[in-house]
Amino acid sequence: MNKTALILVTLFVSSFFVSFSQSPVSNIKVSVNFKNKEVNDVLDVLSKKTGYYFSYDAEVLPGNKKVSITERNISLKNLLDSVFQNNVDYKLFGNHIIIAKQDFSENHKQNNCIVYTGKVINAETRAVVPFAFVGILNTTKGTVTNQNGEFTLNIPVSLKDSVVYISHIGYKNFSCKIQEDNCPEIIKLSPRYISVEEVIIRSKNPRKIISNLSLNIKNNYSQKPFIITSFYREGVTEKKQIKNYSEAVSYIYKTPYKPTISSDKIKVLKSRKITNTKANDSLKVKLQNGLYASMQLDIIKNMFDFITLNKMQYFDYQLADITEQNGNLLYIVDFKPHSIKKIPSYEGKLYIDNKNYALIKAEFSINLKRKNPGVNFTVKKSKNYSVIPVSAEYSVSYSQFYGKYVINHVRADIVFKIRKKGTMFKTKYRTFFETAAIDYNFTDVKKFERQEILKKNTVFVDNNYIYDASFWGNTNFISPEKPVKNALNDIKAKIILKK
Repeated sequence: MNKTALILVTLFVSSFFVSFSQSPVSNIKVSVNFKNKEVNDVLDVLSKKTGYYFSYDAEVLPGNKKVSITERNISLKNLLDSVFQNNVDYKLFGNHIIIAKQDFSENHKQNNCIVYTGKVINAETRAVVPFAFVGILNTTKGTVTNQNGEFTLNIPVSLKDSVVYISHIGYKNFSCKIQEDNCPEIIKLSPRYISVEEVIIRSKNPRKIISNLSLNIKNNYSQKPFIITSFYREGVTEKKQIKNYSEAVSYIYKTPYKPTISSDKIKVLKSRKITNTKANDSLKVKLQNGLYASMQLDIIKNMFDFITLNKMQYFDYQLADITEQNGNLLYIVDFKPHSIKKIPSYEGKLYIDNKNYALIKAEFSINLKRKNPGVNFTVKKSKNYSVIPVSAEYSVSYSQFYGKYVINHVRADIVFKIRKKGTMFKTKYRTFFETAAIDYNFTDVKKFERQEILKKNTVFVDNNYIYDASFWGNTNFISPEKPVKNALNDIKAKIILKK
């Protein structure tokens, strides 16, 4: 009997659906002759004719409703519109067509929201701009673009007169008014070049810049607790196939950016997931502690070695360049370890404000070629398997509200190979997790009840799953990148819509 090996990976994953109108399904033609047929029977016939399966919530859609339709070579979409009288939306997932109330339509009002979708690119090179911030001016609401530069922003109707703005380090800001319908689907950000006259070098010594960063944390970052409404996703892929994928909207109780005995706490509001593993799979790889790992990557709160005064001696720093964001000049400081020590071998870039020395963004990785990288990625594994880390890359950014900086976005991508002992072959896995702040609350901040708090070391994909379409229809999320979309569409999963 084969035993299943379980590997839990820790440390330092949108909508699951593809637009029906843009899919090949909209081009399918059918001929039908229904006389006084119940909707249930109509869908059964269409399923046999087209090879697609239909899923819907019986409490939402009247399956016993009777219809009479006779058509030749009508498109499947037009036929469904006739059956449901245009009161529903359709989404394609693999070979399943999901039918639900109109609560996730694009680029128009939906459930008290206006939905704006788009893609951000470089105006000169047309390269995509990942991790750009997309927000509503003078509010704390927003999201970020995915690795393909794509985004979806849900705007409450109460804010329909507001301005949407998009910003990214090294680019000029873009803004538009939704109500004037002049927000394009393709947003071209123009690179921001810094002239010599603009540059006031306050310190050419990169170590002094990092020291000032550390010494000014109290002035720059929130010294009071606050609540983040966050979107989280995580996933594991094997050979470009999604093995498991989870999403959640959570409240995060963030403790102040100062020494304290209290730690960040997480309360999950809603979650959803897809798994693509079989009970008899010989190897299962899962992420453990992903939600809390995101907060562990708050490098200001947790004082990573490369910004800690008494650990700076283990790193080399170099002032690489100067760039800009939101009208502020930023130092770009490169760093890397210069000696082999029992500390994580981090190397990367830090983007630091030229005036107040606030860290705006960090991009870093772990040098796994070093003999002692100082990091253990696996917390539990079968003795019959060996795990070989290949790469580990991270991105962390901060936003400013009411004069103080707070964590805004975290992304981690870890690649590793697993080899069964006694064999020559290795299987490559990619794990990723990402958290984006979609709103903040700085007033009337209360701690969560003990029973509400997500336990640490949770394997999130193992949580109970109930899909709530009405909730997800209005929630800001990070759009999945193309490889994830393609992998998700290949999963032949049964979708259950449940209120």
